This record gives sequence, structure tokens and C-alpha cells, in this order.
Amino acid sequence: YYVCQGDKALAGRWNSAMGLSGMGFGLAGIYFFGAVAKRYGKRPAMEAVLAAAAAAFIGDWWFYNPEYPFLQLLASGLVAFTGAGFWTIYGSILADVMDHDELECGQRREGSFSACQSWMSKAGMALGSGASGWILQFTGFNSQVPVQSDNIVLVMRVLMSGVPVVGLVISLILILRLPLDQKIMGDIRTKLEGRRGTV
Repeated sequence: YYVCQGDKALAGRWNSAMGLSGMGFGLAGIYFFGAVAKRYGKRPAMEAVLAAAAAAFIGDWWFYNPEYPFLQLLASGLVAFTGAGFWTIYGSILADVMDHDELECGQRREGSFSACQSWMSKAGMALGSGASGWILQFTGFNSQVPVQSDNIVLVMRVLMSGVPVVGLVISLILILRLPLDQKIMGDIRTKLEGRRGTV
């Protein structure tokens, strides 16, 4: 509505292009952040993912621009780039947490961790999808009007960039506090293998 000025046919074509952009950038994100993790470790790679994602959402303020509609390709692409990096590294960090938990409590509890992670992801997606309609209503968005007022567009842009950035900054603060670096994980692995043998 904003970039295409209410032209739904044009918006549909741009959505298709943005989907392809997301696919290409997403594949690149897997390789890029995987290489960062191999070279510097998982935690620094996750820090890079979260910082890059925050920068991408801040960039959305300029990427959604009616004068330069092609910048939408960067908006979707950079979110996919960092999203793919996140999910690539996240599972590996979760495995480290499971190893640490096993060392501390003597039990291997992948099922419990996976169930909690799955439930939280699904609950988050459901809340996000469910809240999107209320958020649009809150902004005053009217789908019957081809061009929204400047006030409505401003509120939408603030929410679209601001809310994810706040969440990402909180996540970055939390990951900076994670003590499980490569050296500690090497020690944990040695202790676990000494206790129960190699797996």
C-alpha cells in the first residue's frame, strides 16, 4: 500500500520478486554465518546474526520507499539472510546447552528441550500472526483507501522497525551473557565422554 501507492497488482509482482530475493539471500546467510561460526565460534556468530538483523530492521525505514521500490528486495533479502543464519546457529547452540545440562544434572534431556523450544516457537508465531491484525487496526490502517495518511504510515513504519529491533537488542544482551564458548564446550565434551564414553 505504501510503496505501490495502493496498486495491488503492482504489489503482487513486487511480493513475488521479494520472495525470490528472500530465497537467494537466505541461502547466502546459511553459508555466511556458518563460516563465521566455524572461524570465530557459535556465540560470536549468533551475536553477528542478531546485530545484522537489528541493522536490517532499522534499514527497513529506508528500504520501503515509493521512490525506489527496488529497495524492497533488500528489505526482504536481509531479513531472510539473518533469519537463515539464526536458525543455522540456533540448533547448534541449543545442543551445547543440552550438553551443559547433562554435565550438571547427569541426564540427557533432548526431548524436554526440544519440546519447550517447539512450543515457544509455535506460541510466538501464533501471537505474532494473531496480533498483526490488531496492530494494523491500532495504526488506523484502512484497506479501502488506496493511500494511507502520513500519520498512519509513520506509526506503521515505527512499529515495523522498532518492535523487532527492541526484541533483537534484548536477545543480543542475553546471548552476550551466555558463558558457553568453544573452550568451555571442549571441556564439557571431554568430561561427558570421560563419564559415559563417546557418542
